[in-house]
Amino acid sequence: METLYIDQKNAYISTNGKQLVIRQNQPSELTFSHVLTLPLSQMQSLVITADCQLSTTSLHKLGQAGVSVLCINPRNPSASVVCYNGKHGNAYRRMAQYQLYTDTARSLQLARILVKHKLHKHAVLIKNLAAHYPTQRFLLLKVAAEIQVLKHQAMQAGNMAQLLGYEGAAGKRFFEGFKETFDQHWGFNERNRRPPKDPANAILSLSYAMVHYEAVLAISGSGLDSQLGILHRIAYNRDSLACDLVELFRMRINEWVWQQFKTDTFRPCHFKIEHTACLLSREGSQIFYAQFHNQMRIWRKAIRYYVHIYARYLDKHYQEVAA
Repeated sequence: METLYIDQKNAYISTNGKQLVIRQNQPSELTFSHVLTLPLSQMQSLVITADCQLSTTSLHKLGQAGVSVLCINPRNPSASVVCYNGKHGNAYRRMAQYQLYTDTARSLQLARILVKHKLHKHAVLIKNLAAHYPTQRFLLLKVAAEIQVLKHQAMQAGNMAQLLGYEGAAGKRFFEGFKETFDQHWGFNERNRRPPKDPANAILSLSYAMVHYEAVLAISGSGLDSQLGILHRIAYNRDSLACDLVELFRMRINEWVWQQFKTDTFRPCHFKIEHTACLLSREGSQIFYAQFHNQMRIWRKAIRYYVHIYARYLDKHYQEVAA
């Protein structure tokens, strides 16, 4: 099963039987210059990052074939839209989610585990990066040690607000060290978004968003409610459980982004500034999605594994409650 990325304007997306058909032309042309067909059975998702045309009939057929559609907003990846066939018959799992959400003691216990995992991995990443930057070694090791201290404090948090406070402080400290591993010409001075103002933040935001929507699909496919989280509590129009899952992958994403810049996968010409937003150019988008697609094959398995473990936990929890 594959993910297809469409990053060119003026594409016409349709279906013909069991085939996805993509036609490409220029605005001044009367005929199509390029036609691509792909069996729906070989597709898992369709990612659209440019202005295209997709009929409701085709969208319906994609949903019937189990192909999700993700429309990325380049300026604000977190505001993108995902369409998927989220039908699942196991309502008991969602009932268990609601019961767990109201069990503040157990929710806090699970949230602590999530934060502990995240902060430990980030401390390890910063410590490992210190070996690559002798001149910044002292600073990076200090940051790693401070994150470990915040991790231990988080494990003693008496409520969710305190836990989020320690987690937020550790995240801020992480990026204060992480930015020191990027060459100054990238202008990566802080973590910013909506919109991202430099290339590193542009890639970070887009990568987080892609993993987030992959998490939404895995969660919904397991019969869970993606809006009912643990660490991230209920918020209007937010997939809080998917946000929780992304926290488990931030270290992997951050390390992957660092590697892309360290190995010169991206160059300044791969980005453009529109108003205050730093966006990928067409060439940069092609490079990003090619690299990210290969990496997501690995992460997708891990995402589904985490969701499976959580679903099994809820199944057991519901049986305990029902008994």
